[in-house]
Amino acid sequence: MRRFIFVIMGLVIVFGSMHLLRDTLRPPAHAELDLHNINAELSRAELQERLAGIEFNCSDDNRLGYGEQACFAPVTQVDGLKAKYLALFFSEDDTLSAVNIVTDPEDHDSSIAYLEEHFGKSNFKKILDEDKWLVWRRDDKSGGILMAHHDDSDNRAPAVMWFRDAELAERLLAP
Repeated sequence: MRRFIFVIMGLVIVFGSMHLLRDTLRPPAHAELDLHNINAELSRAELQERLAGIEFNCSDDNRLGYGEQACFAPVTQVDGLKAKYLALFFSEDDTLSAVNIVTDPEDHDSSIAYLEEHFGKSNFKKILDEDKWLVWRRDDKSGGILMAHHDDSDNRAPAVMWFRDAELAERLLAP
């Protein structure tokens, strides 16, 4: 019994230390992206200024075309949405083409409520057999398409995404 207690105490100490170190090494990063005003004319320089203090790792993705790039950063919040990661996709002329906000499955319902409060009622779309999305077509000055996973049960990492157009959404979401 004493051995069991020591093992449990050891696990609590190890996992508690890891949690503390994670928060110390990766302090909370709140991204103010302004989902209401993102559009395909936003330049990489404008976004870097807006998101100063967040360190992005950028790379080419095999689904991206020549000169396009994806940049990723761990975050804790984007425009009031609890988040894990933020990905920005840039076209070859360094303008914004897509945004991917990876959220926690536990916060999925509150993310959908936030989006419906700020962007109105969504439309339901089924992309492929197992991928179901809520879609907001943005006809205002920001344009583009805003999407969120319909259900978090099949997704380990539900997402909120913005695409400059439907063609890019289809290309990036293809398996």
